[in-house]
Amino acid sequence: MVKPLSFKGEVGIKRGGELEKRKHRRKKAKKEKHHEEPAVVFCKGSGLIRSSGLAVHGEGTEFICQIHPGDTIRVEIDGNIHERTVTIVVSDLDLSINVRLPVDTGEFHEFEYKNLLPDLGKKRADEEKLQLRQKEDLKLAFGTYAGDESTFTYRERKSGSNSSGGYQIVTAVLDKDATREDLLVMRAKKKGDRYCN
Repeated sequence: MVKPLSFKGEVGIKRGGELEKRKHRRKKAKKEKHHEEPAVVFCKGSGLIRSSGLAVHGEGTEFICQIHPGDTIRVEIDGNIHERTVTIVVSDLDLSINVRLPVDTGEFHEFEYKNLLPDLGKKRADEEKLQLRQKEDLKLAFGTYAGDESTFTYRERKSGSNSSGGYQIVTAVLDKDATREDLLVMRAKKKGDRYCN
C-alpha cells in the first residue's frame, strides 16, 4: 500500500540532501555579502582640539576640509575614548557636536575623525556631472533662448527688412538675475518676438 504524501510542515522531497545543500549555500552567500562591506577607519585629524560644552575649538585644525556635518570625531581624554557626531562646522577652528564631552577640557588633545560618506570626492564628481547634464538638457529644451538668469535672449526684426520677415537673435546681459518667468514676460513685450516660437 502506498502512503500519500503530506505537505504539512514539510519543505519538499529531498533527493540525497540536495535541498539542504542549496539552503546552506544561500545562507553562506548572504553571510559573505554582508561581510564584504569595507570597514570605515578613523583618520588622524590635523591639529589639536579642546571642548567647551557643545563647542569644539581647534588649534592648527582644518575642519572645513576634513570634517562635514554627520561625521564622527573621536578624542581620548584621561584614557577614555569618546566619540561624538558633528552637527555643524563653523570654520577651520570651530565646530559643534551633538552631545557634550563628559569633561570640558581646557587643554588641547589629538583627535581622529571618520567621514559619514567616505567617498565624498566621488559624490561631488557625480553632483557636478548631474549639474552639467541639467544645463545641457535646459539648452536642448530652450534652444535659442537657453542661457542663465543673467542673460536675456530675444528675436528682433532686422532693420530694413520687408514684411516677409527677417529676424536676428539678440542676447543682452541683465543687471540683476531674473527668473525664467521674468525672461518670458520680457520676451513677450518685444514686438518682433511676440509671435515667434
